[in-house]
Amino acid sequence: SIEMAAVANASGLKCPKNGLTYPSVGVYDIANKLIPKSAGGVLDFEGQVEVISSIDENKNNIPNDLRWGVYIVIKAQNEYSKNCFKEYGMITDKSGNYSAIWRPYHYIGLELAQSMYVIAIDKRATGQTNYFNADVVCVAKKDIKNGEVLDGEGGFAARGRLFTAERSIKENLLPLGLSSGAIAKKDIKKDDLIYMNDVEIEWNEEVLKAREYQKTLIKNG
Repeated sequence: SIEMAAVANASGLKCPKNGLTYPSVGVYDIANKLIPKSAGGVLDFEGQVEVISSIDENKNNIPNDLRWGVYIVIKAQNEYSKNCFKEYGMITDKSGNYSAIWRPYHYIGLELAQSMYVIAIDKRATGQTNYFNADVVCVAKKDIKNGEVLDGEGGFAARGRLFTAERSIKENLLPLGLSSGAIAKKDIKKDDLIYMNDVEIEWNEEVLKAREYQKTLIKNG
């Protein structure tokens, strides 16, 4: 959820209506499945982030999974591009409009070094936040007791769920990245969303200013 929020907020891509769904999809089905529902796929929107799973609902490995890799779905913007997909032997959906590009590995550490190099030498960023399309909100990992202290991202109390920033702000949900040290003011059931009113937490002035700035970046529609 954290990574997809970063992608959505840097690129302008949308996030799903009710969080990531983690569909079980092998590489040869990406172009068929990771497209809008209106086109026969599983996504709420065109131009949307999603994470695919390498196991099925019974926790069995699926064939041709992309567990270690990354992908992007592309759409032909004209008939020439659509014909190129076919002529170049690219795997497409049934309409021929969508195709997918993937890489079997995600070179996390090496890519980080490249970003550091570009910042140090070229004085530029490899990516930056331009929008506030997505927010990662808290969902209780377990039953949380009144007075219990939340231990933040990667802790035992809460996990993250990707929501639209608009919904997060409107419903006053607790952001996962700012949840460490929050004290529950009531009992919270496992799998329940955690709202700001459910906890007692103090953010310093810098955090408050940053949060207000985020709100100005919300991309409506």
